[in-house]
Amino acid sequence: LLSKNMKRLGVDYPVAQDNELATFEAWDVKVWPTSFLIDQNGNIVQRRIGEGHYEETEALIRRLLGLPAA
Repeated sequence: LLSKNMKRLGVDYPVAQDNELATFEAWDVKVWPTSFLIDQNGNIVQRRIGEGHYEETEALIRRLLGLPAA
């Protein structure tokens, strides 16, 4: 069912499910959505709660990858 819906929505990247909330609890997530950016050394460089701030997040990703600003 998931792959059928992924195809229907055009999702062509890996999707993880956390039905038992193991990841949710391991990362001490209290609010959904919560996102994390992790650098190449495994350090959390951003923890964002809620939606939005997409430009700021993209700028940080570009900086971490050594890419010029958009």
